[in-house]
Amino acid sequence: MKRNYAHPESTILLDYGCGGGRDSYALCVEGYKMIAMDYAEEALELVREKCKSFSKDCITVVKNEALEIPLQDHSVDGIIADGSLFLNSKEDITVVVTNLSQVVKNDGLIWANFRTRDDSMYGMGEEIGENLFRLDERTGRAGSTYYFANENDIKDIFTLAGFKIETIDDYRQTSDNRREESCWFHVVGRRK
Repeated sequence: MKRNYAHPESTILLDYGCGGGRDSYALCVEGYKMIAMDYAEEALELVREKCKSFSKDCITVVKNEALEIPLQDHSVDGIIADGSLFLNSKEDITVVVTNLSQVVKNDGLIWANFRTRDDSMYGMGEEIGENLFRLDERTGRAGSTYYFANENDIKDIFTLAGFKIETIDDYRQTSDNRREESCWFHVVGRRK
């Protein structure tokens, strides 16, 4: 964020699918104004508790419903979607990213990550849509729904949503003596 938004005090960032607020908290510490958004009230309560030492000017907590983004058009400078978009089908991801493109300012950035099809969890569970799996107990995330993308999927989603992809990077990490591999795309897009 510092490389792209050098003046945190005048920068508003949306943490979409914020979960417990790890990213929102870290960016508030750096002085950014954060909007922590999630559909789960339990997650938002964690954010409120974790960030209670920050002023109301630093963090705003917002509940969204389904795929909607209840913010004004062009109201945020940048967006973080860390671990949240791939919990949907490709079609729903496209809707969410399109909705996110409406709330980010012109030339604003989105950073998102996606599980790739090289990930050890790919195929572990019931396939409920194309490359969309309801994961089983072998993953440690039984019942969670994950979409596993390839690079063309990412390009399709971001282009349809009105973002120009700035970077796509691969991240791989092994565990359990290299028997498990976590594989990710980290994507930065700029609103056209």
